[in-house]
Amino acid sequence: MSRFSDYLASVDGVALDVDGNYGPQCWDLWSHYASNLIGVDPWWLTGTNSGGGCNSHSGYTCGIWYGFGGNLNRWFTAYGPDAAAQPGDVAIWDYGYPNTPYSHVAIVVEDRGGSLYTMTQNPGECHYGQITKNGLLGYLRPDDQSFFGV
Repeated sequence: MSRFSDYLASVDGVALDVDGNYGPQCWDLWSHYASNLIGVDPWWLTGTNSGGGCNSHSGYTCGIWYGFGGNLNRWFTAYGPDAAAQPGDVAIWDYGYPNTPYSHVAIVVEDRGGSLYTMTQNPGECHYGQITKNGLLGYLRPDDQSFFGV
């Protein structure tokens, strides 16, 4: 098993509330994943608007994408929504789409063409789920790929 597989197994069924705000949210899974597996300095993860954010949707997870260039590029490379996703990519959906009305972030397990099989949180605890790519902004791919090998 890979460290990525072990990580997924460790959070499946767990309600993560990393920041202590609003209960378990998709943001908490992203933050937990980035700091506990990828090694992102936790201070980069203090808010969805760190590094510029998404001013028109302040406080929503689409800010991870819109604020990416100024901070998270130390650990990740951004790929647009037309790229093929890889296991371990962080998928980010925009604000205002029927399936993600307030934006969303999840961890890719498998690209299934028009949808992604992911580890996601909200609604409910961390769980595997399939999410349409409709509204997808893109992916943040960890630069260190050693977590995903066998």
